[in-house]
Amino acid sequence: MENKLFIVGKNSYIGKYLGNIVRQFPYDVKFITSHPEGGDDLFLDFNYPGDFNYSIIKESDYIILLAAISSPDICRNNFKMAFKINVEGTIYFIKNVLKRRARVLFFSSDTVYGNSDNHVTEFSETSPVGEYAKMKKEVEDNFKENINFKVFRLSYVFSKNDKFTSYLNYCCNNNTIAIIYHPIFRKVIYLQDVIDSVILIGEKWDHFDNQIFNLCGNELLSRINLSEIYREIVDKRLKISVVEPDEAFFNARPKVVNMKSVFLKNLLGREPTPIETAFYQEFNKCERV
Repeated sequence: MENKLFIVGKNSYIGKYLGNIVRQFPYDVKFITSHPEGGDDLFLDFNYPGDFNYSIIKESDYIILLAAISSPDICRNNFKMAFKINVEGTIYFIKNVLKRRARVLFFSSDTVYGNSDNHVTEFSETSPVGEYAKMKKEVEDNFKENINFKVFRLSYVFSKNDKFTSYLNYCCNNNTIAIIYHPIFRKVIYLQDVIDSVILIGEKWDHFDNQIFNLCGNELLSRINLSEIYREIVDKRLKISVVEPDEAFFNARPKVVNMKSVFLKNLLGREPTPIETAFYQEFNKCERV
C-alpha cells in the first residue's frame, strides 16, 4: 500500500508552495485544512480536533504540520483563542497521529531560543520570547524523544512572495516609502531550501537520530540589510524609512536570533543558499560573476 503525505495547513505561506509541487513527492498527497477547496481536501478545525477521522492515517504516513496562528501579536492579544489552536488542538491532533505510528514534521520557530547575540544550535538551551514562541515550545516538549516526531525551527523564510518582500514590491510599485522596523536580526533562509529540507527529511527520516533541526541561512541579516539587497538587485527605486518599534513590539518577539544548524548541511547535502543568490533566482535576474 502506498504511503500518504498529509499537508496540514494548505493555505499557509509554505503550504501554498508545497501545493504547487506535490508531484515531486513519492506519496499519495492529501491536504488537511480548515477551509477545504476541493473534493480531495480533508477538513480539520483545531478548535475541535476530536472530530477528525484519524482512521485514514496509517503507519509510516508522513504528516507535515504547518497550520497555526503565526502572528506573535495575535497570540499575545488573543491568547485564549490562539492557545486553543496552537497548543491544545495541535497536541491532540499530533497524539492521535502518533498513536497510528505515522511520522509528524512539526514546524516551530527560531523564537524559542529567545534573544541570542551568540550562536544558538540545536543543542542550545531555549528561552522563548513571546506567547507564540512559548506555544511552539510547549508542543515540542510534549513529544520529546518520540522517534516519529521531528521539528523544523524556522528562521525568517525568504521568497519574492514573503510578507516583507511583497511589502517592498508594493512600495516600489506605488512610489511609497517603506517603513522598516529595526533592530530585528535573523538568519534568513531561502524558501527553496525549506522545501528541499521537507522532501529530504521524508526520505532520510531514519538517518537522523536528532529530533530538532534549525532551518536557517549562514548570514545574520536585518530588515535594513534585506532592503539594501532588494534595492541593489531588484529595484533601485526603493526608498526606506527606519523606525525603532516600542518595547511592546519586542515583548512579543526577540530582536536578535543568531541561529546556527549542526544538521542542516548534512540534510541538504550542501550549504544553504546565500540570500543574495536567492534574490537573483526569485526575481530572474542575471547574477554577476
